Amino acid sequence: MGERIGMGAGSGGFVLRGFVAGVIGAWVMDRATWVLQDRQPRTTIEHERAAWPEGLDVSHLLGYRLAKAVGVPADRAQPSTLGMLTHYLLSIGPVILYAGLRQHDLRFAEDRGLL
Repeated sequence: MGERIGMGAGSGGFVLRGFVAGVIGAWVMDRATWVLQDRQPRTTIEHERAAWPEGLDVSHLLGYRLAKAVGVPADRAQPSTLGMLTHYLLSIGPVILYAGLRQHDLRFAEDRGLL
């Protein structure tokens, strides 16, 4: 087998590949969610938001709790930079982890995918 060339040929290329795949996946899923939510009756959306813990969506609540745990002041308003950062880290982080596992463990390398 020849040496792989391209995005990922270096030792840290899996991070870039995972980041790119995670950003694309998060963007597509956000758009799909928005399209589906736009087609829901208003009462369904209100019912969903009533079930949010402490009145915050999961990403914003997690970001707020993490900030509180380390003593950083955080605004509970939505959308917030902290909530969006948490949302994208939850979306991109696992993909970077998987890309690293796939890079370093042949059990994950059978299907290289698009990137």
